[in-house]
Amino acid sequence: MRKYQRNHIYFRIASADAIGKFKCDQAHSFLQITRKELSFDIPTKEAVLLSYDILSQYIFRIEKTFLAAGEGSIPLNLRPFIIQSFIDEFKTIEAVMEAHSNTFTREVIQYMRVIHSYSRDIMFSKFTSCMSLNVSTAYSRIVFLISKYLQHLLIALHEFNNNLITRDQAPFICASEFSSDADNAKFEHILKRLNFFTQAGCGTAFTFKNYSGKDSLFPHAFDWFVAHGIVLNKEVLHADTLKMTAAQP
Repeated sequence: MRKYQRNHIYFRIASADAIGKFKCDQAHSFLQITRKELSFDIPTKEAVLLSYDILSQYIFRIEKTFLAAGEGSIPLNLRPFIIQSFIDEFKTIEAVMEAHSNTFTREVIQYMRVIHSYSRDIMFSKFTSCMSLNVSTAYSRIVFLISKYLQHLLIALHEFNNNLITRDQAPFICASEFSSDADNAKFEHILKRLNFFTQAGCGTAFTFKNYSGKDSLFPHAFDWFVAHGIVLNKEVLHADTLKMTAAQP
């Protein structure tokens, strides 16, 4: 007989709302990668789709875990499991890409490892801060964080596709909402991607595209990167450029 799990209606309302917002953001992301002017090639497009697929499965899987936890705070024994099971999904994504080298190039796999290297730390910190919240709020917040991460991934792969594949524009680097509000990051996460591009022969001058929503970001970023040997040129973004927003939980 199929196992029965008694429902918690208020959690169900919260989780349905969170998943609904996530799916709206997902649809918007998928529309972005189909835009001809952005020219996503197959490996970068499939990297976005694979990440959405695996992390969507995680969202639905832990919904049952949160539901079983009942009302109130998340039980202490569940907290490490919730965090680590998400971190493990980065390894799963990399393993799938490695196993399908006919679709994913060596360069895009290496770039995904760079993104995962700093996103793992950011998400660990943010997930940990959610563990003190009540079950419904924590789940909604986690789904929101995953959506922000996936939109950051889309932007980062947009960089990769332009800088190394199509070269439709001069090399550029982007700041997203996900990366710009990382605790005490000081742009190290962007520097890791820049190092990848400079080592691939993109030079040391990049256009800076700001998708973070923070208008004051450029002066600080300019000074920080000049000190690291990188020159940034500010680009004013227009309505027809890539724009991603994650709905607040």
